Amino acid sequence: MDSVIQLPENLFFGTSIATCILVLAKNKAENKILFIDASKEFKKETNNNILDEINFEAIVKAFREKAI
Repeated sequence: MDSVIQLPENLFFGTSIATCILVLAKNKAENKILFIDASKEFKKETNNNILDEINFEAIVKAFREKAI
């Protein structure tokens, strides 16, 4: 199963746009795509947002449980 994980904006230095991670499965058994909206998973820090341990855990949990 391929996956797309939407990340919050202002996460990377010099880039204010939201980004996403594409996870491609080479040997997949099904033609499904999992979309995970993690755009609200961040902690506000000065000019940039950050992902802390709690945010990482929530994203990984959604990925492992194939939750949308």
